[in-house]
Amino acid sequence: MIKTPTIFILGAGASKPYGFPTGYELRENIIDNCINRVSYFKDFLPLEYQNQASNFVDKFNQSSDPMIDYFLKDNPAFHNIGKLAIYFEILFHESKSAFNENCFDREDDWMSFLFHKMTKDISNKTEIENIHNNVTFITFNYDRSLEYFFSKSLQKKYDLVFYQTYQFIKNMNIFHINIPIK
Repeated sequence: MIKTPTIFILGAGASKPYGFPTGYELRENIIDNCINRVSYFKDFLPLEYQNQASNFVDKFNQSSDPMIDYFLKDNPAFHNIGKLAIYFEILFHESKSAFNENCFDREDDWMSFLFHKMTKDISNKTEIENIHNNVTFITFNYDRSLEYFFSKSLQKKYDLVFYQTYQFIKNMNIFHINIPIK
């Protein structure tokens, strides 16, 4: 267990080893995939998104903004379609992430290392309630890779069900910070 109060600040690169895009890669993925993803889900989306997708991608592609956050901040007309594009990309990467392959033994696997440090003195599931007390995460990521990793790892290590790990994750100090879109 980590006994010293510790704050982890995570940028987009923190999820990269697990198959998630950096901010720059998210930009390229949105430009490459947004129109197809919106078209695929057209029966479930408002017509507004379908009508805006092509214009959004063209404007974003032509902008000099290196990341979606910056573009959306300056282009409020595209907030909804932009947020949807982010959502689609994150969901896609979650389904393809290294977490789903159980690839936790690589050199760049910092989450497993941290999980081990947080749980090394915990011998059974009744003792896990307080392992996160001294740990805070500030993340600039849109994805939920940290939450997903801890949930799956707790389930496997302590034979827990999703609801039990959900309660644990809900009590963790994880703050998602994104550039404000005004």
